[in-house]
Amino acid sequence: MTIYIDKYAENDIDELYTVVLDSAEHLRPWMPWLHSNYTLDDTRIWVEKCIEDWSQCVAYRYLIRSSDSGEIVGSVGLERIVHAHKIAELGYWVASKAINRGVATAAGKLALYQAFKVHSINRIEINVLTNNVSSNKVAVKIGGLLEGTLRNKLFHDGRSNLANSYSVIPEDYGI
Repeated sequence: MTIYIDKYAENDIDELYTVVLDSAEHLRPWMPWLHSNYTLDDTRIWVEKCIEDWSQCVAYRYLIRSSDSGEIVGSVGLERIVHAHKIAELGYWVASKAINRGVATAAGKLALYQAFKVHSINRIEINVLTNNVSSNKVAVKIGGLLEGTLRNKLFHDGRSNLANSYSVIPEDYGI
């Protein structure tokens, strides 16, 4: 599946909500924001936050869209930006219908390019729960260098967990 990434917009709320609900079984084990009472209002609040964060340069989040249909097939974002050190964290998820089709890898690479070329970030960190096999594979496929397994790095399922910590720098992409 070929994809492109696009900024969040208010007219994406209904479609995004449907995609999230359709993918809930697949996403819920890894995404703490996807609680059992997730609503359209939660999606609206998230989209508004994405738009606001972008305008304030504190996070750059993108929807992943199918190049063929334009439909939403996931999200990828640059989070926890520290402008003083030109560092950000990369996060991603894909819809159930896009699993194992190279979507997360392609979107991650596009987001990295944006980070390095557009947003002048010099280091991307990717932190993944050690038991999230798919997301760990994506981190490696996009060029992440495993720097270590960090204790109490990610809070998930009511407790602090080990996470694999990867990094990507512009030189890894010839930039």
